[in-house]
Amino acid sequence: MKVDTRALQQVYAQFPSLKVNTDKGALEAAATKVLGASGARELMASLQQNDVYLAARSEAISQSPDVQQQQPKRAVVSGLSAGGMLAAAVLAKAGYQVDAVELRDGYTRNIQFSTRQAMIDELASIEPALAEKFLDVAAHIVRGSHSTLNGEKKFTERAAPKAGDPMGVPQSGEEMLNEAPITLVECKMFERVVFDWLKQQPNVTLHTNHQIVMSQPDELGRYSVSMTPRKGGTSVSLGTPDLVVVAEGGGSAATRKSLGIESMATSPASRMVAGTIERPSGGRVASHYVDQKKADGGTERILAMALGSAKADKTWAIVEVPTDELFDPGPNLDPTSKEYRDAQQSLIEKHFRSEAALVIEGDISEAKLEGPFEGSRPTLFTLQQKMSNKATAGANVLTLGDFVGTGHFIVGGGVATATVSHIERLKDLVFDLELGLDKAASLAKYGQGAIADTLAWGRRGVYEFYPEVKDRNVVSEAYVKAVTEWVSGKNKDPLAALEKLLVPHGLSLPPIGTPKAA
Repeated sequence: MKVDTRALQQVYAQFPSLKVNTDKGALEAAATKVLGASGARELMASLQQNDVYLAARSEAISQSPDVQQQQPKRAVVSGLSAGGMLAAAVLAKAGYQVDAVELRDGYTRNIQFSTRQAMIDELASIEPALAEKFLDVAAHIVRGSHSTLNGEKKFTERAAPKAGDPMGVPQSGEEMLNEAPITLVECKMFERVVFDWLKQQPNVTLHTNHQIVMSQPDELGRYSVSMTPRKGGTSVSLGTPDLVVVAEGGGSAATRKSLGIESMATSPASRMVAGTIERPSGGRVASHYVDQKKADGGTERILAMALGSAKADKTWAIVEVPTDELFDPGPNLDPTSKEYRDAQQSLIEKHFRSEAALVIEGDISEAKLEGPFEGSRPTLFTLQQKMSNKATAGANVLTLGDFVGTGHFIVGGGVATATVSHIERLKDLVFDLELGLDKAASLAKYGQGAIADTLAWGRRGVYEFYPEVKDRNVVSEAYVKAVTEWVSGKNKDPLAALEKLLVPHGLSLPPIGTPKAA
């Protein structure tokens, strides 16, 4: 049956969000609005085969004019890491005039992260050229995944990435995270690819070196937005947009406070050191665990992880710090002095080298080190899973990525949750609004989905904080119960509730985590 491409163009003209959304159910609902029931049935019958559908979709989109509106919808996106940039891309494709605001003036993060096929498929659904450019900077994990626990080694091969398939995008965080990571990419390389693409979009205005300030909501529950220069200066009003997407990261306290969104710890805290080692790994992911005694006689599991893309000349490593290690240079130095800080940094880097060598399985004693950002040094930080109690605010604000919640890096879920799962929820929201559905209900649907996606990441990583509980599923189920009950108001502290649930299963007393709000 021949596809009526002109009819498909009519649908895309009135529902531009479908240019980044391949869901056939959404297309049928839109076609019914535009073409009537019989016209929609005829169109959908001609698109039953996916290859026919994708070819017709590509042709119709290429011939569809840009969305022109007398009063175009407006959006503000705050935070232009990967998730925020893809949110801006989706909104721009859907015909919004987008102001995209970023505090930084460029992309310098040395972090390397693993990605799944879902990332490539997601990019292909937004813009095929983005998927192709991603594959130019990302590399297959050709040397596979290596894991060592107390000397016992395991090896897993990783499938090669395929060209992006817009029909292959997982529809939930659970589905997406069930895939195995297959590529590695430097964060700054990926971010630059998407940023350069955004610069070319006529309905996107990029504002670097700025941050947003949210007003109090008006009588309709809408937040207005202004932006201020990072180093001080005159604020500029961005008005009251139809949508505000907050993708600022988990530590954005000012925006969180203005929106009334609470965040709480959902795991104990671990200290980590992260940085790069000037030594290539050639496309290898490796983790190294060892159980060791603490001063109090207990046992703790120490993790080191290293990732090295085949297209990078450096390896990214994260190593855990034992509880008893204080990096104290001794009593002869003033803790406020530069000499003390330099001596402490030397101890941090010594620990980083020794632990990273275990997972890299080689001598790195003379290798040059760098920190998470270009020009920085290996950095001591605290890792703790957190969760927000909601992912929307008022009548026009939604949040995504780490602002919704964070999990353990071992899962490879951070960027994936933001750029795949939360972006899919955003696509659904924009389509629902085009369809004329109630905005409050549509935002609520987005919020529930975004929380569920982040919960899927958190439940996979929380076991890393409780290795003394032998059954991984017990920890996962307790985490889901504690966090969902907190989100719904049934407990006041998800971490305290989690540890209470785990005591019968081997968690030592007193609880190893200290509940605290973000």
